[in-house]
Amino acid sequence: MVLELIRELVPSLSRLAVLWNRLNPATKPIFEQTQAVARRLRLTLDPIREVGRLEEIDPALEAIG
Repeated sequence: MVLELIRELVPSLSRLAVLWNRLNPATKPIFEQTQAVARRLRLTLDPIREVGRLEEIDPALEAIG
């Protein structure tokens, strides 16, 4: 899984920001599965911003960082 790879690349990582698509009904179960993996890896996921349209991505990324 991607989180496991990220954890290997950055062992000191403790938090990870997440963007998610509020218009995609598959997002919630995927996020829940990702949270379960994150807990196992002792990572905190921060669902920073919902995005639903392409033009919302840049402002969301700016808010993160």
